[in-house]
Amino acid sequence: MDHEEENPKLEDLRLNAVALLELRSRGFQFVNGLGHLENADILRIPGVGGVTYRRILAALRRI
Repeated sequence: MDHEEENPKLEDLRLNAVALLELRSRGFQFVNGLGHLENADILRIPGVGGVTYRRILAALRRI
């Protein structure tokens, strides 16, 4: 259970549908999978912006 809290699924972040589909199509299922991307690269993913961007960064503990 602790492992799930440290690495939540993208669905758990309540992302918008477009961003979630785009991230899944790129092979991401868990938040830590995005850890190797820089913040600007995350923001360049179609559908990611505003609240979605902040939720991802918060889950990665970057903000």
